[in-house]
Amino acid sequence: MGSKMLTTASGCLYAGSMRCLTHSITSKSATVRSLTTAPRRLFVNRSCGFGVHLVRVRAHPLHQPVQLKRRDQCHRGIHLSQVASTARAASGLAASTSQAEPLQRKVSHILVKPDQENILDEVEERLEDGEDFRMLAGELSECRGSRMRGGDIGWIQRGQTTPMFEQAAFEADIGELVRVETQFGLHLIRVQAERQQAGIRQMSVSELAEILQDPERLSQVQLVDVREEVEERVASVPEFQLKPLSRMRDWGRTVTRELDPFKHTIVMCHHGMRSQQAAEYLQSLGFAQLSNLEGGIHAYSLKVDPTVPMY
Repeated sequence: MGSKMLTTASGCLYAGSMRCLTHSITSKSATVRSLTTAPRRLFVNRSCGFGVHLVRVRAHPLHQPVQLKRRDQCHRGIHLSQVASTARAASGLAASTSQAEPLQRKVSHILVKPDQENILDEVEERLEDGEDFRMLAGELSECRGSRMRGGDIGWIQRGQTTPMFEQAAFEADIGELVRVETQFGLHLIRVQAERQQAGIRQMSVSELAEILQDPERLSQVQLVDVREEVEERVASVPEFQLKPLSRMRDWGRTVTRELDPFKHTIVMCHHGMRSQQAAEYLQSLGFAQLSNLEGGIHAYSLKVDPTVPMY
């Protein structure tokens, strides 16, 4: 097959369900050429302010190689995107490209040092040979927190991660593997699913009181107090598990095993602000039904149970 020149204004390139396999900085020209060694593969030299990124692309049969999207101009060095093909009906392609970006995406990743791109090359080969992403993350990832969960980060939304990580995760199609560099190193990100962000419900203290008085309703919820230990020693509400917000990154590693992500979770703090933040974090980990106690334990003491000390 022949080759042709492609000039672009900014950003990395991918084509719907195409797979970008290698990416490096070279010169200031941009070339696309398809190969006969694999169906619909492209090599794309993509220019930005730091050089040109060489991207090898394997297209899904339903996509034409020229159907390329542009990403915003990068401001770091190397990034490599690998896009895993996803089965789509041809009739649904136009509709899928016109949909708005989802508010949340479920992602996992493998992190290596910036000079260990060869490890991610090995990961790709082993994935193509049928090995499990979770097993490879546990074996090779430098991210100690997510490594324990097979690389799983959970549900993320814009504004929660570094800009380059966010851009890669949210511009990918579902099923994609995206390789990107951040200040932490090189990530191979797997985009697993997407969903519209479910709102975090604001629960009144009177409703909480009703739940606490009804054993059946109480059995259907789990209660989380995100205040500090010193606060709990002053005032507490029965049945709440203490998980201080200041140690969220610690208990966040095991909370999906300690609590049921599909059970209604009610989060409480002093006035309702820290609990909102913790609820959003739990939501990013996949908790599906969350309520924030409006006004916190202060409102509970004021309106429901005056025996609970105020501070």
